[in-house]
Amino acid sequence: MTVSELEREYKQARELLLRGEIDEDAFKAAVERLRFDDSLGRQWKLGWYTGRWYRYEHGEWVRGEPQGRRASLASPSPAKLLGDRDAGPSRRFYRWLVAFLTALLLLTSVVLVTSLQADWWDGSLETMAGAKTATRPATDPVSPAAPTAHEESAPAVPPPSTAEPAATPTAWTTSSGVAGPRPQQTLPAPLPQLQGRIYYPVYDNDPERLTFDIYAMQLDTGQRELVVAQASQPALSPEGQRLAYRSWNAGEPGIAVLDLDDSRVSTWVGEPALARPSWSPDGLRLLFCAQQGTDQAWRIVQATDTSVEAPQRQPASVSGQVPVWLADGRIVYRACLSGSCGLYALGAEGKAPEPLTTGERDTGPAAAPAGGSLAFMSDRNGNWDIYLLDTRAPADEPLRLTHDAAREGLPTWSPDGQWLAFASDRDGAWAVWIMRPDGTGQHRLFSIGGPLEGNVASLSPHVQPGWTWETMAWGP
Repeated sequence: MTVSELEREYKQARELLLRGEIDEDAFKAAVERLRFDDSLGRQWKLGWYTGRWYRYEHGEWVRGEPQGRRASLASPSPAKLLGDRDAGPSRRFYRWLVAFLTALLLLTSVVLVTSLQADWWDGSLETMAGAKTATRPATDPVSPAAPTAHEESAPAVPPPSTAEPAATPTAWTTSSGVAGPRPQQTLPAPLPQLQGRIYYPVYDNDPERLTFDIYAMQLDTGQRELVVAQASQPALSPEGQRLAYRSWNAGEPGIAVLDLDDSRVSTWVGEPALARPSWSPDGLRLLFCAQQGTDQAWRIVQATDTSVEAPQRQPASVSGQVPVWLADGRIVYRACLSGSCGLYALGAEGKAPEPLTTGERDTGPAAAPAGGSLAFMSDRNGNWDIYLLDTRAPADEPLRLTHDAAREGLPTWSPDGQWLAFASDRDGAWAVWIMRPDGTGQHRLFSIGGPLEGNVASLSPHVQPGWTWETMAWGP
């Protein structure tokens, strides 16, 4: 098999992953089967998500390109294995096996029912006999035998829980060899019934594309859909019918808006160095940050579909990044003012920005739909985690909601404000998780299907700040 054929096998496996036909483990196993040894005895493999070749040399994997165009695989190709994953013995054999097991089950059921009927009949006779001779003195009543050391009581089945899901999944408890009652099984909390769609970005590292795409996951059906190609940083309007995003299309860069009802697209501002759109509470304006040159600071500006101007209540643009509108009309953004970095709020005209947090790396603010709460991401404790801030009492210390050693960020609120969705790579690959606003009930929802970081080939690196500037959006 040639190297190009191996690369084609990789692309086929990746397509299966993106379509949700295989999971992360199957995808990784498929990619691992693409390893080969060249004529010099060197081992090569493809990166899971980069799709690039790496050579094992001096105890580590280094980036390289195979010289030969032939590869000798030690195992069948992943496409064949994935395509034949449902193959096995013939259907006739399965039909005979199912028929045999069904007959055996029926026979066992008949014997069991007959036995139960006999026991019931004998018990009924004994009960009736006891009722007729109730006045006779009982002779040598036999007390139930005490359980021996080898007998165990059957575990009680816990009733369905109405409490909120646990913060982390609980493991099954196991019984020991010690005599006594068997410990009850602790069941993992069930996944909640969720509604709406979550919009999220995925970076495509195919050498022919090297760009982002926006997908949507329908939560009640698990249906995944490509919404906008060459785009990321999705933001839903308050009514949930329009999707603003950053366009990575070299021919149409800037901030664009997609009407989800009729699929019409309009470019509001056509410049490449624009990022992180956010809707005003009335749905008439967009807030975003812009950079005029490689050595210029990012500035906060707002726009309608026909004009660009300074932020609301401000005479000029404001230096800052990743802005978001609160329900009360204030604007929250990340900035460094007077040597102090963190999240700030712009209020009434003429008033100085109000500091909300003091973490130098606090970023990615997401406002609760009804106001009062602000989720954000930060590595203030040495790891990217999700935090919650009460915007009515900003002097209070933010509440840390996640504590896993993985990277976690891009928080977004459910339309009813009862849940927070966020991105996490705690399982080794990026996935969307949910939790309650107090950090409880954390569940993995679905795999993102690719990385959240990567450089768009058509644009300069200075306008691509990285994955922490990405966003997700949860709408109806």
